[in-house]
Amino acid sequence: MAGYNLKPYPGDEKCKEILKKCGCKLSFPEVRAFLMGCISAVEHVQMDVMFSHLQNGDEPNFDTMKDAQTYMGTVMGLWNKLAEHQDHHNSFCLSFFELEPTKESLEKYLKLRGSELKQFVKGLDYGGTNPDDFSEPGRFDIEQLAKMDFMYENVLKIPESGQDDKEIPKLVKQLRQMNNMIEECINGVIQETKQIRVEMMRGMRESMSHHQSLKVGRNEPCPCGSGKKYKKCCLGKSNDASSMAKVYPISDYKKEEPHESEGKMFQFEISLNYSDPLIWRQVLVPATFTFDNLHSTIQALFDWENDHMHEFTAGKSFRGEKISGRTPLAHFFERPRQKATYVYDFGDSWEHEILFEKWSDEKSANPVCLEGANAAPPEDSGGIPGYYWKLETIQNKKHLDHESMLEWMGENFDPAFFDKDVINKRLKRIKGKQKNLN
Repeated sequence: MAGYNLKPYPGDEKCKEILKKCGCKLSFPEVRAFLMGCISAVEHVQMDVMFSHLQNGDEPNFDTMKDAQTYMGTVMGLWNKLAEHQDHHNSFCLSFFELEPTKESLEKYLKLRGSELKQFVKGLDYGGTNPDDFSEPGRFDIEQLAKMDFMYENVLKIPESGQDDKEIPKLVKQLRQMNNMIEECINGVIQETKQIRVEMMRGMRESMSHHQSLKVGRNEPCPCGSGKKYKKCCLGKSNDASSMAKVYPISDYKKEEPHESEGKMFQFEISLNYSDPLIWRQVLVPATFTFDNLHSTIQALFDWENDHMHEFTAGKSFRGEKISGRTPLAHFFERPRQKATYVYDFGDSWEHEILFEKWSDEKSANPVCLEGANAAPPEDSGGIPGYYWKLETIQNKKHLDHESMLEWMGENFDPAFFDKDVINKRLKRIKGKQKNLN
């Protein structure tokens, strides 16, 4: 990776081979430029969308789970190296190319640099950058990158054979100047987005500790927005990072209490994204529950061990707006077909889709599992890719890791196992506050 002045990961040639073998449609320089654009962007990048783009919009399709893991590990390793580069170096360099005044060299250069620039701009877009987030110089840099992207694709042309030989040296000189401009603009964008991220993190920290700085009376409403009195909510919990991280309601938090929920239960279908065959549960949940109660419910439904952090977001993507754990479910789910996302264990990233199916007239103080299919993965099994690799390993007696994985997973582990009676025994321990929401 000479252009980035980084130690190779895992080596240019090996990395290229892995990407090519796994069907990545982009060249190695394009992949690097795209990832750098994603890293420079303001918002969190969806990894599944990122992998899909590297496959040219196709769903990644691998011959074996080992191939999938190798591919994802290669991309994420490259991602980490580039992120480290961005954090510790002031200048970004495009991939190295020795431009010579020949037609062949010009053709290669135009294709390489144009595609690399296009992928960096796409990475910015995939990361959720918004021109309004930038200062005037930052917007200028983005506009210049867009103009040069257009020039590479539509304006710059290689002189036809027989034309004035002086045209080629002129074009070479122009391209070298543009190369310097591109690097300056990219560096400007990177530095500005870095500052934006610092300010965002500072704002988040200030928000998380805002109730410490505000002079709030013990009997006044808690500033977290839960609707409780300060003394019964956040007072005395200032050192509890896990509780502070989930007390801020989404911006469209509804103070009105929907009458539809009176005396009823939510019927949810909760599924583990990217599992195949699908791992899912259908469950009734009291309308008086909060998202904290729903967290406990999901832990019981999927037999998680509650050893890791979690997060709820609005919609079907974890890029949605965060939902406070203290938000009542009835303040968010107002009509059937609404969705939310629950992510557990930010390392393994177990992502669950929560679909509000309908209201139910059933009565129960605790959640009730109705249906479902397939066992949830064991805790800390490496996310969906790691889980399926382990299943493949224990099913292949010739695999070198067969015995160790069998011992780790347990000889009696059955991925198709589902017993709602066992789940309902766990759910009986979960109870929320019982009150009339009207």
